Amino acid sequence: TKYINDNIHNFTLFANVINTNNDVVNAVINYKSAIAQELEIEVSIITVLDFDGISDIDLCSLISNLFDNAIEACKKMNSNKHIDFSIKKDESVYYFSMKNTIGHSVLEGNPELNTTKKDKIIHGFGTKIINDIAKKYNGDVRINVDNENHIFSLSILLPLN
Repeated sequence: TKYINDNIHNFTLFANVINTNNDVVNAVINYKSAIAQELEIEVSIITVLDFDGISDIDLCSLISNLFDNAIEACKKMNSNKHIDFSIKKDESVYYFSMKNTIGHSVLEGNPELNTTKKDKIIHGFGTKIINDIAKKYNGDVRINVDNENHIFSLSILLPLN
């Protein structure tokens, strides 16, 4: 709620791309995708409508950090900037997937995905937050790098309660 209140003026500047049954999810996805598009990053989004069993705070943190990390990676590229984000659900699990283009494997030389930003006191918590949320819901985080196609992917599986 604090995040939305602090940034509410930004949300009205962009047309809605996503319209789920959750206002927090709508606000975060639409805001983050608008930022990406302003940076000339092509964005594709697929999502479910309902998010039963996941708190709005966790949804906001999870989606925000996924987008922030993907946007940061794409900003380092000169061309072919692309983000694919999806949220799917079956009878037993929510499946969050973020894929983005990369120039080189981020896992080579940095397998823990530590921040590369200079101010490490205020940066570098995104991956930890994502892992903590997955753990809270007895879920799993999977990271994959497709070096041939220059794609980084991070998937989160959250079992339905």
